[in-house]
Amino acid sequence: MLTSLLFILLGLVTLSYFMTTEETPTVSIERQLTPLIFNDKSIFIEVKDLKKEEIAQVVSNAVKTAEIKDGGVEGIYLTENKQILGLRKFISLIKGNFIPGANLLFIPDNFSMGVVNAETKDFFILLKMRSLTDIFDAMHSWEEKMFFDLHEFFGVEVTTETKYLLTKEFQDGIVKNKNARILYASDNQIVIMYILANDTSVVITNTKNAGEEIMLRLAASQVKK
Repeated sequence: MLTSLLFILLGLVTLSYFMTTEETPTVSIERQLTPLIFNDKSIFIEVKDLKKEEIAQVVSNAVKTAEIKDGGVEGIYLTENKQILGLRKFISLIKGNFIPGANLLFIPDNFSMGVVNAETKDFFILLKMRSLTDIFDAMHSWEEKMFFDLHEFFGVEVTTETKYLLTKEFQDGIVKNKNARILYASDNQIVIMYILANDTSVVITNTKNAGEEIMLRLAASQVKK
């Protein structure tokens, strides 16, 4: 009986210890970087509390000052409190008109942006989706406001000479045998375009050289998989 009593007391003491011990705090895990293509270099830019114009300016500056080899790609990742921004948060911060929808299965939140050093330093955005049908209508609808949303990222100012681009229509085009929709300036220079790079990828950029380099890296990443 004495032994049983001792075991009962020991059990009560142990139970009391676990009931009064504070719950172990959990550490939030930052969103992990998952590059969609191989980057020769990556940089991270904190954009907390920045306005659209300020975000576009820091990205444009990063494109201009990128130090990468010829044909190289530098990934640019925007962060808030060290958390990498997803597509929907990025669109929200720049007050963009692209509507990817809430279903991450159709158009994932993981996207890439950066600079390609191909004759000139060219900005790009790479979007992923489950299939082209999931994004085609959204991209086509975005055409009306794409230049307005992204012109500052490409270093193009809206002036009396360029304001016509705000309402100019995109045209069909081909980049490396892939369908594209292209916004041309009055001198037939590409201002901005998006390329249907493959069944699950769309590249937004402003030169064919940049688009071709991103598509080469997309193909290489698929071979590795």
